Amino acid sequence: MHCGVMVTGYNQGDWERLLAEDYSRPPAVSDAANMDDTLYLGELVEPLGFDSIWATEHYGSAYSMQPNPLQYLAYWAGRTRRVDVGTAVIVAPWWNPVRLASEISMLDILLKGRRLHLGIGRGIAPHEYASLGYPMAQSHKYFYDVVQILRAADGAERFTFDGEIYKIPPTTRLNSDSGELTAFLIRLVPQYDRTKFQSPAQPPIASSSKSALRLRKPCTKML
Repeated sequence: MHCGVMVTGYNQGDWERLLAEDYSRPPAVSDAANMDDTLYLGELVEPLGFDSIWATEHYGSAYSMQPNPLQYLAYWAGRTRRVDVGTAVIVAPWWNPVRLASEISMLDILLKGRRLHLGIGRGIAPHEYASLGYPMAQSHKYFYDVVQILRAADGAERFTFDGEIYKIPPTTRLNSDSGELTAFLIRLVPQYDRTKFQSPAQPPIASSSKSALRLRKPCTKML
């Protein structure tokens, strides 16, 4: 059994002020102090014998104050030696896909052989979409383009993509050489349209079983 811990900060005592839109006074407990407490709890995950640390992605409220889960998990990659890390979830429509592919690779390198469990979703909060400037009504289109771009970029030094939202010219990105992102995305998007992208180093799906065999029983799903 694999048992992970979601290490995320919630400034619960600040909800009344935020819902009343009373920005004339500061929160009783600052977000920074709340995060200090969260980091303290996170330091206990590995010595207590848990298997992984998880992070989510939210903006603009007291609910789960980790705006960039990959940045946050990079911190834990440096603070720990044994545990895996996971995202629950990266909200794909809010990311530039080339940047996302490169940041995933960087985190994979920082983990030095430990596992990165990728949970990828679309998000549900209208205020987050509005603040970030992405059209929520087109979130499905953004989501599937981003996921297919990750699939195209995985294992390839250079790739291109021609989708409904994104048109990416021949592009080079950081490679981690783990091969695990390929296996995850095959499970996530088995119906991807291979005609929309080209990746010279990308093997056909049938040859990815070796990578898939390294995957533990998945603990993430498409949301």
